[in-house]
Amino acid sequence: MKNFTTLSKTALVLCALLAVKSSEAKTYTAALHGKFTDEKIWSPSYPGNNIQASDSIIISSQVVLNTPLSIAGVFTIEKGASFQGNKDVAISASGKLVNKGNTVIRRLLNEGQLDNQLVFETMLEVENRGTINTSSATVAGTSLLNQNGVLGGTKGSYFSNSTIISSPSSIYEKGVKVFEATYTKPIAEIDEALFCNSTLNAFASGKQSVRIEIAHTGKEIFSSIVLEKSTDGKNFQPIAEIELKNNKYSIEDMQVNSENTFYRAFAYDTDGVKYRFPETFVKNIAEGETLSMASRISY
Repeated sequence: MKNFTTLSKTALVLCALLAVKSSEAKTYTAALHGKFTDEKIWSPSYPGNNIQASDSIIISSQVVLNTPLSIAGVFTIEKGASFQGNKDVAISASGKLVNKGNTVIRRLLNEGQLDNQLVFETMLEVENRGTINTSSATVAGTSLLNQNGVLGGTKGSYFSNSTIISSPSSIYEKGVKVFEATYTKPIAEIDEALFCNSTLNAFASGKQSVRIEIAHTGKEIFSSIVLEKSTDGKNFQPIAEIELKNNKYSIEDMQVNSENTFYRAFAYDTDGVKYRFPETFVKNIAEGETLSMASRISY
């Protein structure tokens, strides 16, 4: 009976400790567009750039990473969200980053877990000492360094625009696809623009023509919008500057000669803040057939 009482007291103490620990855990959500250090975009408050092990971070908007970031807790970029910036991210052994959106950073050091489900790209190297699972594309701008880490994901691929270096004890799970480029990609500066609440759609209107429709549903006021075009999804050139009428506009591109053609747009508001519109691309299924449209990033 005494032993039972002692065990009961121990259990109560453990439960109390767990309750205290649970009460210390916090969830921070960025539901508004802005820079990471902007306290106004966060609820209930700004979490800082050192994410504690007990904390959970949720990015559900378009956030610019303007400060180095260390993650010891759980950091999630939701579907339809954007997380981009010219800064480094470090994931500690207790940390986990779940990417369901569009993420571009300067450099990644991973000692914990990265679960990539859509677009994850670095301008410089990806150094992995933990576990990375990708069901889409994980891209290293320069080198992919697998230092005693695990690369997994049977439906995804890993790309390095320069070199791949692995230690003897590194693990590549069965079915993992890894591609190494034969050239070095120039380092590009991140375009620190916010995404606005708008739509940018492209529709086949002929064998070599596409109709682009723009609709702006946000509160921002734009005098004009610049439409850009690309054949590789990376290097864009402006093709038109258009004036919105009733927040809607459509334009016809009669010079679609590439198998894949990407479109995007940007504009400045009255305060000089730069905004980007969601991107779309059209794909020529076969020569002579009409084009089909698909969203590159779903917003």
